[in-house]
Amino acid sequence: MQRPFVSPGHIADLGGQPLLHPSLTRVVVAIRDLPLHQEVLDFVARDGRIDVAGAVTDATQLERTLRRGAVDALICCAQLAAEIDDTGRLASANGDPGPRVHLVSQELTVPDLRRALKLGAAGAFRWPEERNALGRQLHRRRSTAHRAGADRGRVVAVHGARGGAGTTFLACQLAAAFAARGMSTALMDAALVFSDVTAALGVPADQPMRTISELLPVVDEISEEHLAKVLYPHPAGFRALLGPLTPMPVGDAESALLGSAVSSLRAAHEIVVVHTPRCLDGAALEVLRVADATLLVTTLDLFSLYGAKRAVERLAGSESTRLDIVVNHAMRGPAAIGDLERVMGRAPLARIRHDAAVPRAQQRGELLRPRSGRAARDVDHLAELILANVPAPAGQGA
Repeated sequence: MQRPFVSPGHIADLGGQPLLHPSLTRVVVAIRDLPLHQEVLDFVARDGRIDVAGAVTDATQLERTLRRGAVDALICCAQLAAEIDDTGRLASANGDPGPRVHLVSQELTVPDLRRALKLGAAGAFRWPEERNALGRQLHRRRSTAHRAGADRGRVVAVHGARGGAGTTFLACQLAAAFAARGMSTALMDAALVFSDVTAALGVPADQPMRTISELLPVVDEISEEHLAKVLYPHPAGFRALLGPLTPMPVGDAESALLGSAVSSLRAAHEIVVVHTPRCLDGAALEVLRVADATLLVTTLDLFSLYGAKRAVERLAGSESTRLDIVVNHAMRGPAAIGDLERVMGRAPLARIRHDAAVPRAQQRGELLRPRSGRAARDVDHLAELILANVPAPAGQGA
């Protein structure tokens, strides 16, 4: 009988059986090409923070390995990823979603990337050039999993079909609507390049400002104390994690920062509203992956509807619990709601009516008072719909 692989991270109990330290990332390596398999296995096995729970070369072996116990991450080649996708063998016996998939290939092709997106993979890495990025991703997944038990609040991501659709207005106003209900609310600006939320909230430019960039050095251990030092208290009753003062490059470290910040904010608040980047890049997908609901904001013009349709196609493999469309009537367009339903194949969750008070407030860097006009009442109604349709985590009241 073949002995199970025991990584350096194991400790032994008195009976000689391996015990897993709770801080380790449990990883299965599933790669068909033997030379690549051995290189990847050697790389992860040398890392004292990783436990190799299994090393297999075909889908049948992988299925048996996953059934033996919980696994945090799966490092997989494109061939096995295709078989997993076709058979659904990643689903565990108890209905859990299974481990996060990390696709590894010596030559990443367009079909490989499409397969990774369809699987909802955490990332696709070219070997060996991007092996260090893979290692960082594995460590971060474990730190996120440790915080999962402390998750407290809902996360609502707000994404625009295109620039000018009203994403910033809706995200800020929605945070105010939740805060007006007495809920502990955080607003996070995940747009690391434009940082529009700062201007929308009227944050004074002549006073010291703390931003998300200050959390980068503690990305793996963001605590409530760290958050307390950087969150901006808005007069409407919510706290805001502002975007950087100067544009940040968006790479693996910045994507990790966004995911970690969202998880930390939800552990400290009843609800977190996230203003997403304009582009659906890896950083945006990292945020949408942990969101409980995504609101796709669109106006009724041709370019916005086209952008909305492309966004829905791009988000088809995301793990958000639900994706809803919100129509913003900020401008008049040739299309109607019926046109949107034909193009998108679904009806919008809510509409935000045209309100002349919105641009006036935006020019002053102010928010509308809750329920003070048509747009504010519509956002308040949307907040009610979210609370009714997005389940609260266990132990939290609705």
